[in-house]
Amino acid sequence: MSVVLGFAPFIVFFVLMRLATPVAGLAAAFIVSAILMARIWRRGDRVKILEIGSLILFGALTLFTLVTSPDWSIGGVRLVVDGGLTLISLLSQALGRPFTLQYAKEKVPKQYWDSLGGLAGAAGFTRWYGDRVRRSIPVTI
Repeated sequence: MSVVLGFAPFIVFFVLMRLATPVAGLAAAFIVSAILMARIWRRGDRVKILEIGSLILFGALTLFTLVTSPDWSIGGVRLVVDGGLTLISLLSQALGRPFTLQYAKEKVPKQYWDSLGGLAGAAGFTRWYGDRVRRSIPVTI
């Protein structure tokens, strides 16, 4: 599965959050995450940190929203979702398996895994993304 497909729940969330409501965006992102996980399991593919994290993030936020009925502002729900994606990124790095690296290993031949342009570039992207989001959080608040 491609990294773009792995980000599909986030894309759906951001589109529906703007076109409908933050709650609709959260629920739709959870449904997309669940469909992606079902597809992965049915095909026998390896489950990646981004997909697990997305399912947990959007499932927990949807459940929290249905139970507590918070009055989500667009900025507030974006902050929480961006924070969740940052947490996924940081956890994947702490585990030594940056989430972009998992996708790159599916596409890059094994002999290039240790080269700077190979998998090291994917790990660098994960670090760069996590740092970019971390720096943007004070601006969002």
